[in-house]
Amino acid sequence: PGSVRRSGSNSDEGNADCQRASAHKRRVLLIFRGVAGSLFFMNSLFEKEHVDGLAARIRELTPESQPLWGRMDVAEMMAHCHVTFEMVFPERSEIAFKKATGVKGWLLRKFVKPMVVGEKPYKKNLMTAPEFKVVGRREFEVEQARLLESLALAHSKGEEFFEGLESPSFGAMTAREWSNTLHKHTDHHLQQFGV
Repeated sequence: PGSVRRSGSNSDEGNADCQRASAHKRRVLLIFRGVAGSLFFMNSLFEKEHVDGLAARIRELTPESQPLWGRMDVAEMMAHCHVTFEMVFPERSEIAFKKATGVKGWLLRKFVKPMVVGEKPYKKNLMTAPEFKVVGRREFEVEQARLLESLALAHSKGEEFFEGLESPSFGAMTAREWSNTLHKHTDHHLQQFGV
């Protein structure tokens, strides 16, 4: 008494509706991940398909590519992106990175590191650390080649190389943190230039 019993056909229709809704949600999530640069599931520097995707986007850039925000030109942007790889491969660097110690090191690890190594994409027009500021005119072809070479080198080193590798700013980092840092920074600036 007082309960409603569904017939078989209504129950089947309800299940079909649930399955359609679930499939729709999966499609929306996949589209969202592709458009937003994997907000909740950061692409990995250790997955060939993700590295190939970044490399293809870098190759889409031309000397005429214009930023959607910010002041860097395209060659400066690639040189700026390369600085993150230079922290991993100091022998490829023009910069002598100093290890952040004392209060500065603590502040960087406590407040900046979570934003840099986390899964959440960067906001536009964030402040740039002095080491990442590009000074002087850069050649497009040179910077594009350097960025592509360093991306391929980082991928080829694999997770074991990165696990526990020291960052001058943040100290020892996990392979996942390095992957997020390198991939997210590059992805952010490729989006800045519409690729």
